[in-house]
Amino acid sequence: MLSAVLIRTAGSSGHLLHESSGAAQFKRNRGAVSDIEYSAVYDAHLPWHRRAGWSFLHLVLNRIGIPLLRKYKL
Repeated sequence: MLSAVLIRTAGSSGHLLHESSGAAQFKRNRGAVSDIEYSAVYDAHLPWHRRAGWSFLHLVLNRIGIPLLRKYKL
């Protein structure tokens, strides 16, 4: 019921709603297959010092975050 309220509220106010995959074990118990969600950031137009933060985040997430998600099947 909460999801329905969120979808209606977002739609009526003109906003997009992203309901994360969340609750991995709950969904696996019901036969769902997990998949990693990605976000894209275009940073080529930014100065190097602003791109550096995105590059660091990219490295941390790809070298630590994704392996942890796969290991713990999140």
